[in-house]
Parts: sequence; C-alpha cells; structure tokens
Amino acid sequence: MDDISNFEALRRQKEMHWEAPEPLEEYQRPAFPLEAMPQLFQTYAQAIAEHLQMLPDMPALELLAAVSTACAGKIMIEPYAGWQEPIHTYTMVVMDVGERKSPVFKLASSPLSAWEAEKSKCMAGDIAASQSKKRLLQERLKKAEAKGDEAAADTYARELAE
Repeated sequence: MDDISNFEALRRQKEMHWEAPEPLEEYQRPAFPLEAMPQLFQTYAQAIAEHLQMLPDMPALELLAAVSTACAGKIMIEPYAGWQEPIHTYTMVVMDVGERKSPVFKLASSPLSAWEAEKSKCMAGDIAASQSKKRLLQERLKKAEAKGDEAAADTYARELAE
C-alpha cells in the first residue's frame, strides 16, 4: 500500500464516529485480603496506607508486585507433575490522577530498589572485569577473522558466548 493510500485510510478512520462507551456496572468490591499476606507485609502495607491516608489495598498489591519481581526466575511452582510455571504476578493499578499511585509504588518497591543498589555496588568490580574481558575477546575475534584464523575465531566466539 503506498503512502497516499495509507493517508486516505487514516483520514477515513478519523472521520468515523465512535459511540460513547457504556459505563461498567457499579458493584461493591471486596476488600483486599490483607490477612492472607505474611505479617511483615501486612504491617508494611498498613504503614504505607496510614502514611498516605488510604486503604491498604493498593500498597498490598504493589508489595505483591515487588516480591514477584524479586523472585522472578528464582522460584517455580509445579501445579501438576511435569507442569512448571514461574511465580510471576502481573498487577495493574488504575486510578485517577492524584490518587497517590507513584508514592505508593515508590514506598512499596523501595526495599527492592535498595537491595538492587547495594548488590550493584558489591558487584561493580566483577561487572567491570567482565566488560573488560568481553571487549578484549571481541578485539581478538575481530583480529582472528581479519587474519582468516578460523580456529582462533571459533575459540573467541565460544568464549564470548559463555
């Protein structure tokens, strides 16, 4: 399809009239089952809620997301023999502007952020050494390829892949 046809299709699409969406039915939603969480999480969610003057539902949900992030790739469940799944939890908080979503997210994820910062600091030397080794191997691979030395190039390529 050429650019003019694309433009015409977009123009016609913009001219379409959309009906206003029908509102979802209002109903009384149950409270978040805070008592199902470990005591430490209950206390933290309640402290965030009290600090920000809100119900503990959103802080509890954000704490679940932070814990899920911390466990990603480390813990698997096996509902049935031979069927394993990672324990990822996907959450989404939908609220109006000004409902304190960002402060809740920041407070709920701050222990994880602090741990990541500390871990990065501890691993800085190892990271720098790995990056240096990678650059050296890339240079050697490039030189070996330029010389046509396939055996050396294969060796360096394997080391880079590790």
